[in-house]
Amino acid sequence: MTQDPFKNRRSRVPVQVKDPAQSLQEHGVHGEREASSVLLPSRRLVTLPIEKIRAGRYQKRESVNEEEFQQLKDQIAELGLQFTAVVCQDPDDTNFYNLMMGGHLRLRAATELGITEVQAVIQDYDRLRLAKGTYFENRGRQALTIIEEGLIFQQIQEDLQEDGEHWSQERIAQELKVNRSYVSLCMLAANSAPDIQEMLRADRRGQRCFYYLRQLDELGQEKAMSLRAPIIKGFLEETISTDQVKTLVEQILQKEKGEAKEEVSIETAKAKEKTVSVLKSFQRYEKILGDRPPSQSEREDLLNVKERIEQILARSSEQTEV
Repeated sequence: MTQDPFKNRRSRVPVQVKDPAQSLQEHGVHGEREASSVLLPSRRLVTLPIEKIRAGRYQKRESVNEEEFQQLKDQIAELGLQFTAVVCQDPDDTNFYNLMMGGHLRLRAATELGITEVQAVIQDYDRLRLAKGTYFENRGRQALTIIEEGLIFQQIQEDLQEDGEHWSQERIAQELKVNRSYVSLCMLAANSAPDIQEMLRADRRGQRCFYYLRQLDELGQEKAMSLRAPIIKGFLEETISTDQVKTLVEQILQKEKGEAKEEVSIETAKAKEKTVSVLKSFQRYEKILGDRPPSQSEREDLLNVKERIEQILARSSEQTEV
């Protein structure tokens, strides 16, 4: 006969049944108050004043999309605050609580609508869970800038070093489910000079060119910021491209090191960009041509280009001699 496999899973330890009369005699009519009858901190559902809940150390958001925030307020006003906060006691002040799983924007919206209390689940303080919960919720609600994310990564690294753990950028990337190169980018942005940070806050396109702009820091921060100012202005106004930013920085560094005599200008940067573009196009043509000789029409085109290039070079030589 086949045995019921679930029967074999039953505990064979005899159950100790306590005499109810003995329990009444020992503990009275309220019964035995063992630890199991008390809700653990990680499971306690309470009502908390919103003013007692504040952002934890990993909340680095600096700005909010006001249009999206207004939509959130409208939803709360229409439906009520359908939200249970997950909090832990603030390790720096036990009179307050920190949000562990996000909800900062919802609480701010509720406060502005005059809501004063929220239901909350109180959990034990866990530094890593607090960091992860804040980061994941922020990324999902409204996009963080790379500066804000870099500040979170830095805070995690600093805090865990205090706990005796060394967290590399690789470890942070693994824990927070992002690329290692992205962690490096964000932390670099968070450590950049104020003018570069302002550019990054104003325009996400700046992520491509702030590497180049940082190179001017070797000239000293005050001088670097002065030299960067017109470049950043042109970039934000979209009169200077990322490639032109790179060229301008190269020109400035060469001139400062005495390696170039030409004046730094937007015009020369734009001309340089076009020259590089032409060279890349010619390299692509060379690759297509391969080892075969050019056709008659190709030869004529090449000779025409050669003649025009020689004219330009001759003109440059004449100006140099003058």
